[in-house]
Parts: sequence; structure tokens; C-alpha cells
Amino acid sequence: MRKLTLLASAVLAASAWTSFSGELGKPAPELTITDWAQGDPVKLADGKGKNIYVVEFWATWCGPCRTSIPHLTKMQEEYKDDNVIFIGVSDEPMSKVKPFVKKMGDQMAYTVASDTTRTMHKNYMSEFGVNGIPHAFIVDKAGNLVWHGHPMADMESVLDKVVAGTYDIAAAEKERAQKENAQSAMRNYFLTLMEGTEGPKLDELKNEALAAIEGNASLLNQFSWIILTAPGIKNRDLPLALDAAEQAVKLTKGEDPNVLDTYARALYDTGDKKKAVETQQRAVELATIKEQKDAFQKTLEGYKADGSQAL
Repeated sequence: MRKLTLLASAVLAASAWTSFSGELGKPAPELTITDWAQGDPVKLADGKGKNIYVVEFWATWCGPCRTSIPHLTKMQEEYKDDNVIFIGVSDEPMSKVKPFVKKMGDQMAYTVASDTTRTMHKNYMSEFGVNGIPHAFIVDKAGNLVWHGHPMADMESVLDKVVAGTYDIAAAEKERAQKENAQSAMRNYFLTLMEGTEGPKLDELKNEALAAIEGNASLLNQFSWIILTAPGIKNRDLPLALDAAEQAVKLTKGEDPNVLDTYARALYDTGDKKKAVETQQRAVELATIKEQKDAFQKTLEGYKADGSQAL
């Protein structure tokens, strides 16, 4: 899976968070599991005061889920001494789930279950207006839902705070609202750009988007990547994409492989192929997930050959 594909799509889609009844900070619904494919059965109530749970929704047919599975396995190993239990929940029958888990082997080393009634999907996903998978929820030691999002987004940094007991839901929700407003501003700009609109109106929307994402490395990275790769954009503002990527690199101190991958693409497309190769090489070195590293390596080979960029 090419990085940022889902996130970029989310920017261009309508936001769905605010019209649903799910509320963070409230008790998490108990798990309603049809069968356990791997690991010991879990009851949230039994772990109250002791365990933290990551409940992730996935499916065997989901490509992005396959990419996130090794990442979740790595995190389960890292957080096992902190009483964090990862649970992957599919709505498919055991006849599909068990063979898949067996085939994944050590790459899927956490608890896996099936809820064919889709009760959990209703109680978790639907409550927050979420349709896409993979999608994860964090339940703290008090038994409350404190976070939800893509498991390969900022879940690890959130989990660190939940483990430490320092996670501030109110502050996080304020940040989420700001991010949604910024994504809305980006969406307005890009949709208008794709319509072929030019002149003062487009400039105004561009400035609003830039003001909204200022100082946010993740959003700057998304902004740059959409300019560079979105198929609906005919006239790409490559200097703008390069500038946004450079800002993201500075904010992440050149240590985020996704940001470096975007920056390398911007460098390549603006003609600085030597620096693009150097930057992409660094992205490959920093990548820790095999699928990500392989994708970045393929892109690097394309840059070195001065051929077509691998997307």
C-alpha cells in the first residue's frame, strides 16, 4: 500500500465525525465475540484497573489491514510489559479467519477474534461514524474509550501517554477538531483546483489551507503529497509542494520516513534528482515496516534509474 493513500482520500472526502453519537471518555462497550481464533478470550470488565486494550477492526480481504498487521504485532511485543492487549476483530467466519491467521504466522502475534453478528461493529465503528478499516480503538485501565483512528497514524504516541496515565482527552479532541478544520480547508482548495478554477478565489482557498496546516508536519506532508500525486490535478504547483515538504522535514527533524519519501518525490519532480536519491535512501533506512521499506526501495530504484517514479 502506498503511504498516505487513505489519508489523502480522507482529505478529499466529507468529514463524518460530528454527526454520530460516539463519545470518548465513556465506558467501552463489552466485547461480543463469536469465536476466538488466537489468544485467550478477553472480557474488558475483567481487566478493569489493570489492562489497556487496543481493539482493532480488520478483515482478511483488506489490503491496508495486511500492511498494518506486522505493525500491530511489533507494538504488542513492545507494550506487553505494560499490560496492553491487542485484539483484532473481524466480522468474517472462522473458516476464513483461522486459515488467514495461520498463514500470517509470527507476523500476526496478538489476539484475534471474530464477531459475525457485527454487534461490535455497531457498538464501536458505527457509533463514531467509521466505515473504513483498519480502524482501532484504545480502552484505558478505567475501561473507557479514549482514542480511535487508523492504527498506523498516531496511535503509538497516544498509547505511550495512555500507559503513562498522561493522556488528555479534552486536549486531544481539541487537536482533532483543529485537524478536521484544516482538512476541510485543504479539501476546499483541492476540489476547487481540480475543477480548474483559477484566480483570486483559488488563491484565497490556498492561503486558508496553508494557514490551517502551518506548523503541522502530518498535514503539510499530506498537502504536499496530494499536489504531487492526486490524479485529478492537471496543473501541479510543484514549488508549493516542495516548500510544504521542506517544512514537514524541518518539523520532524528529518527522522520521519514518510515525510522524507514525500520530500524526495518533490525534489525529483522539481529536477533535483541527486538530492532526491539521497533523501529517498534515508527514507528507506528509517522505514521499520517491511512493506513500507520495500515500497520506498522500489521508488529509490526508480529515481536512481532516472525512470518513472514508482507510486
